Amino acid sequence: MTDISTRMKILEVAHKLFAEKGYAGVSIREIASRCDVNVAAINYHFSNKEKLYVETMRSSILNTQQRIETIYNELHEPSVEELAVNVFQYFVENTSELRTAFKLVLSFHDFQDALGDEFKKFNGPPGGEYFYQCLKNEVPEAKEEDLGWAVRSIFTQVIHKSLIICNKSICDSLHENGLGVEVFESDLKRLVNLVVNDLIK
Repeated sequence: MTDISTRMKILEVAHKLFAEKGYAGVSIREIASRCDVNVAAINYHFSNKEKLYVETMRSSILNTQQRIETIYNELHEPSVEELAVNVFQYFVENTSELRTAFKLVLSFHDFQDALGDEFKKFNGPPGGEYFYQCLKNEVPEAKEEDLGWAVRSIFTQVIHKSLIICNKSICDSLHENGLGVEVFESDLKRLVNLVVNDLIK
């Protein structure tokens, strides 16, 4: 493997293990064994376990941000509703990735200082700026604090509904009661309309 592919392999394996077992539950030796590399390779690329963990979080946050940016650009100036539904669909199609990323992001606060200055300024969901832009386009007169509230409200529902779909037991139970992805999409559309109408008032 090249240096780049070795680094990416270590990140990918560490990402899954840290999400599954937490920071304390994973050793460098276990990561090295799963990657089929020696401990020295991990130290070469990441210096130590904490830096590797921080890099997995940074990678997870930036990856989500980039995915939402791609969705936003491919939709060409979407409405808030279009963006919310398409991001939801993306998360549903990538449930394993979402579950892993979500577990890592939950520990964001504990490692915020180690993540560096760019993440100290991070005060919203990854990709939230694209929801903000859609809202700003639709309701240009809205106040900044109201736009922030709107982004958080919509994004929270997108993540919440996506995580429910991730859980097979809950998902099966919902299907038995006539609730599925289509209903969740309808819920999101209704929520977006309520939020946008609230901003207009």
